Amino acid sequence: MNEYNSELGETLVRLRDEHKWNWGLIRGFVNRQFHVSLDQPTLKELYRQAKCK
Repeated sequence: MNEYNSELGETLVRLRDEHKWNWGLIRGFVNRQFHVSLDQPTLKELYRQAKCK
């Protein structure tokens, strides 16, 4: 599970910082790619956690 969280965090940082995607696009992509159903506030919190590492 930790590897999954790490990959998700890296993906969030890459999409937001490098590709400058908005949160709506990120939410759709992440939910399809990782087979989850996360809302924007949850994704933003995961993004903040990934940036702090």
